[in-house]
Amino acid sequence: MFKPKRGRPTLEQVQAIEQAILTTARRMFLEIGFDNVAMEAVATAAGVSKGTLYVRHPSKEALLTAVIRNSVAEWSDRAAQHDHLLTEDMGERLRHHARIIANTFSSPEVQALCRLMFVTQDRFPDVSAVLHDVGYLYAVGFISRDITQLSIKDGMSVRDPDSVAHMLVSSISGWQLQEGAARNVPPEELTRMADRFAELLLAARSSW
Repeated sequence: MFKPKRGRPTLEQVQAIEQAILTTARRMFLEIGFDNVAMEAVATAAGVSKGTLYVRHPSKEALLTAVIRNSVAEWSDRAAQHDHLLTEDMGERLRHHARIIANTFSSPEVQALCRLMFVTQDRFPDVSAVLHDVGYLYAVGFISRDITQLSIKDGMSVRDPDSVAHMLVSSISGWQLQEGAARNVPPEELTRMADRFAELLLAARSSW
C-alpha cells in the first residue's frame, strides 16, 4: 500500500504510487478474477483515491493492460540477471534461452496471468494482444537477433532466425500449456523438455 506524504509528490513518489496500484491490481486480478475486482476496491487496497486511480487508468481493461506490461517488464528484468552466464557458443546460448523460458513459465504468477488472459481474451482481444506483443514476440525477437549475431561470429549462415526463435518459444510454452492443463508440471521436468527442444533445433542447424 502506498502511504502518501504531504505536499507535491516527487518523481519517486509518483512512481511508487503507480507501482502500488499495479502490484495491488495484479494480486487482486489473480486471486479473485477480473470480473470480481472493482476499481474502487483496487484504489482502497492500494491506498490511493479513486480519482488518482481513474486518472492513471480510466477503465478496468486499461488497468489490466498496464498490469500485463508491468508484469512482463519484471519478468524480463529477472531474466536479464542471468545474462552474465551467456557464452559465445550457439548450443549453450540456445539452451540458456530455453531454460530462461522454462523458468518463466514455471512461475505460478506467470501461469495465473496466462490463465486470466485465456478467460478474458474473447471480450478483450486488445489486452491479450498486448501480452502476445510485449511477452511472446519480444522473446522471439530477442532470440532471433541473438541467433543472427552469433551466426555471423561463427561463420554459419542463417536464413530464417525468426522461425527458429518462434519454434523454441512456442514449443516450450505450448508444451507447458498442454501438460499443465492436465497436471502440475514440476519445474525440473519443464527444464528437461526445454533442453530437449533446444537440442532438436541445434541438430537441424543446417536448415536454419
